[in-house]
Amino acid sequence: MTFAYMPFVHGRSLLSTLLFALPFLVLSSSCSHRPKIQEKEVSTSPVGQIAKSEWLHVSTHSYKSQIHKYDIKIQVGNSSDKDLIIMHSDIRCFKGPKPGKLTFTPSKSTDGSIALKAGASHNLKLVCRHGIKREGLPRLVISRIYENPNGDGKLRGRVIAENIEWKYGS
Repeated sequence: MTFAYMPFVHGRSLLSTLLFALPFLVLSSSCSHRPKIQEKEVSTSPVGQIAKSEWLHVSTHSYKSQIHKYDIKIQVGNSSDKDLIIMHSDIRCFKGPKPGKLTFTPSKSTDGSIALKAGASHNLKLVCRHGIKREGLPRLVISRIYENPNGDGKLRGRVIAENIEWKYGS
């Protein structure tokens, strides 16, 4: 009489353990309790330039769109020979016609402003939350750009530009 060697796992043979566990492995790999997020990630440099602005140029480093928000990394540059200040509260984000809630992550400046020396640039990571699924191109609107007359990055002078709009992919 010949006996085949079957290893045992906690009192069961390996074959019976595999047969018992197989349905659970199939179910757990095909069923997920987390909703899948559709993401669109694009990395570009020249896409999204503000056309015909004597004060600013904006270029995109990355863009990631999700259902209820989008993340965007941009570089804002001062195209003028004057020092500029842009307040965080003067930047609005949109996807479609309605504005979203804009947050800066992480915020380098504690006073809520972006100071740009003449010819300098600043990298920003922005998150625009719009709550519901929206169609349309992401865009940013800078409602006011201030002159910084003494160059300290804090004192706001006169408003030198208004309602500059930037669209991703334009």
